[in-house]
Amino acid sequence: MKRIALGVAAMVSILAFSNSASAATLNFSDLSSGSCSQTGSPVASQNFTFTDVSGGGLFLCDAGVIQNNTSPALIAANTLSVLSFSKTDMGLFSLQSFFAGSRTADFNPASLNSFAAADGITVVGNVGTGVVTQTFNFNGVSFDQFTLNASFTGLSSVQISAFGKTAAPQFLINNIVVDSVAAVPEPSTWALFLLGFFGVGGAMRSKTRKSSVSVTYA
Repeated sequence: MKRIALGVAAMVSILAFSNSASAATLNFSDLSSGSCSQTGSPVASQNFTFTDVSGGGLFLCDAGVIQNNTSPALIAANTLSVLSFSKTDMGLFSLQSFFAGSRTADFNPASLNSFAAADGITVVGNVGTGVVTQTFNFNGVSFDQFTLNASFTGLSSVQISAFGKTAAPQFLINNIVVDSVAAVPEPSTWALFLLGFFGVGGAMRSKTRKSSVSVTYA
């Protein structure tokens, strides 16, 4: 029975690791927004840290002020938009999707900004010592959902850069769907699992042998 209990405990531990991932949608609901309120850089939101790489500053703009988004969205403004983010606790995560679009004219989200309109964005994820990259093109003034491919997992950070034909292409982003990556079990945990597994097997074999013994009385 002790061997069985040990095996069960080890297996429960492994299952806990495998089920520890948790999805979240980063919508900046914990930050104060305005027409376009400056948030500073870096800024922490929902256990992630966002940094303006380009130097123009991060702003959180209310719905429809400079895009056809339906809720406040983040923008690295005043110059070429380059935005990076990572988990505040430096843990790994996957990036599933987000909503994004080109900057439009101030208070006229139906018209592209002649100075800051973007044709699209390039997403670069840091994975271990390498990177994964995916590019998305914008559709005029649309604020669309973009889905990342399966390689965007085990990320330590993500950087998103705008591109276009204007002087300083800029983009807004919101509703970023991320998923915390389950921790990899330590060697000691694997050892416990294996010990428990063989313990269960040994106990079952012992029980089988005992049940197969017959006693004949004279």
